[in-house]
Amino acid sequence: MKFRFRDVNEYCEHFLELVELERKAEMKFHMDEIKKLSPEERERKGRAITYLRLRYEGTFLLKFAYSFRKVDSSRLPENEIKVGDVVLASNINPLKDGREGVVIEKTPYSIVVLFQERLPAAWKKTRLRLDLYCNDTTFQRMKDALNLLREGRSEFSISLLLGMKKRKVSPYRNPEGKADITFFNRRLNPSQKDAVSRALAEEQLFLIHGPPGTGKTTTCVEIIKQLVARGKKVLVCADSNTAVDNIVEKLAGKVYVVRLGHPARISRKLYETTLDFRIASSEEGELIEKLTERMEALKKKRSTLTRPSPAMRRGLTNEQIMKLARKSRGARGVSSKKIKEMALWLTYTSSLREMTKRRQSLMERAAKRILSSAQVVCTTNAGAFSEFLREDRFDVVVIDEATQATEPSCLMPVIKAPKVIMAGDHKQLPPTILSEEAKKKGLELTMFERFMKLYGKTNSIMLEYQYRMNPLLVEFPNRKFYSGRLGSDTSVNNITVLDLIKKEHLKLTDKLDCACYSTTPLVWIDTSKLLKKSEHRRAESTSLENILEASIVQELVNRLVSAGVERSAIGIITPYKDQKELLIKMLAEGVEVNTVDGFQGREKEIIILSLVRSNEEKKIGFLKDERRLNVAITRARRKLIVVADASTLHSYPLYRDFISFVKRKGKFIQLEEKDISGIFQAEPF
Repeated sequence: MKFRFRDVNEYCEHFLELVELERKAEMKFHMDEIKKLSPEERERKGRAITYLRLRYEGTFLLKFAYSFRKVDSSRLPENEIKVGDVVLASNINPLKDGREGVVIEKTPYSIVVLFQERLPAAWKKTRLRLDLYCNDTTFQRMKDALNLLREGRSEFSISLLLGMKKRKVSPYRNPEGKADITFFNRRLNPSQKDAVSRALAEEQLFLIHGPPGTGKTTTCVEIIKQLVARGKKVLVCADSNTAVDNIVEKLAGKVYVVRLGHPARISRKLYETTLDFRIASSEEGELIEKLTERMEALKKKRSTLTRPSPAMRRGLTNEQIMKLARKSRGARGVSSKKIKEMALWLTYTSSLREMTKRRQSLMERAAKRILSSAQVVCTTNAGAFSEFLREDRFDVVVIDEATQATEPSCLMPVIKAPKVIMAGDHKQLPPTILSEEAKKKGLELTMFERFMKLYGKTNSIMLEYQYRMNPLLVEFPNRKFYSGRLGSDTSVNNITVLDLIKKEHLKLTDKLDCACYSTTPLVWIDTSKLLKKSEHRRAESTSLENILEASIVQELVNRLVSAGVERSAIGIITPYKDQKELLIKMLAEGVEVNTVDGFQGREKEIIILSLVRSNEEKKIGFLKDERRLNVAITRARRKLIVVADASTLHSYPLYRDFISFVKRKGKFIQLEEKDISGIFQAEPF
């Protein structure tokens, strides 16, 4: 891993190579699937939906919304497409006639997609498909940021970025300065207040290490409000739209905040903060709307005319067509009527081009005025390099969830301000990298973690009070990952699963009842003595599943729900994608199932963790990544139930320690064959 760089060229060359490797890996993944797999095969993998019909739903914030349903109105198959994803809608070949759009709504029976332009009218009478697709824009923006840095165009200290000078940043030396701060949020704990004070005092860089549930975002929001009160213009970023929305929600109404990004990826309740909404509500917005209506009417008229395609024009140039039309003459076997229609088509097209330019000019003018008056601009890291913000500079950049973004991703906002404040937890999982080569060469090392290594001793703080979990649930990760420094707020001292159960006097009739209903927050259900416990690999799959564990998870969910626990309060986590797919098929709707990586940054009242690995060789694969366990066991608020083969996992020190901890402090339940009679499903679907 590379922590320091000799010069800007070395830095830029290093990351340009890694960005291109990752770009090619992501593009290749989707392109290969679309090329090699039939639509039905890709649908079975969850990355396409076929045999769809189209319906126009109207305009939304100056864009065009279409809903897609199965031709026979049946339920959509299980798929990975989610709100905010870029998809290709197509008639025949996605790579040739595909139109790129963004998903704004998803139900069990339909998907609504937002497009920049209207879709072909002929598509209403044919069967369509939607494909999950990769958006190349983010990678190009990363490269643009690196090239700007190479030119020396960075507001942030380049020597600090490169790690060229060990003590470029001066340590915070003025604890008395805290007395000058009047906190907007009076409920901040001492470590949060200290973080705010130090973040304001540092001139160039400050890092906030926030373990699970310690209020990183709450702390960032206070810092942002304090900066605005001091007249600073702030750019706030995170790698995911969800993380950005969390901050916007806490800032809305308190400061003048503008949320920049595609409306489809932004929480509906925050639309009034978006740049699109503010443009639509401006003086220019009224003109833009009228212009859009005129353009749509003109397009409709144009669609009834003969298009001057090569076959129709028969070698005639645009000028010749216009000249013949004025004289009402035909030529080369083309009637005068067709000539006039083509001439009118060309006239309409020319008008549409001018109107498009005018509309774009109006949007840019409105956007520039709105953004220049904003106190805080919130967007994703990639959004910091969008067309509206490309040239903008800020006083301070604040990046939340910084450890879930690659360095080139963070670089986009970082070079826009002389001062940077980052919050994250490098003890949890890093960003997902598709390219193994890029991972080996260091793309997995985040800017936050690199800065912690270089400047953490003087320019960072760890938040020390958690508000999420029953104290027992945080005890093990606290010892293993956070040097025993984490305390628990009194508000979580006595929270248990019984707070969620409506039925009174529950009887603990068997071991699974005990796992579900006991007040003990931490439970391990051990499958090592059961016969049908083995992990399984599907044909041509690189992932794993464990049907026995899935059956036990299903039974646990059924018992919890029958006792009155809301399905939305339960989360199922597993490290393996195939196990996730199996569980989704076995469980009823309403219970969220995801991989460990997919659950990072989330929480549920009850988490059931299926670790899958069960083999005679005691192999645990990528479960060896200690950060993966840290993420998995810090998602639950009231109860964590681990379903796993302890004999397999016991071979690895971290899991051996965790099993030992559960035996001492929680409940370790070893199942026997009689305990699962009638539960195990050899064929779950």
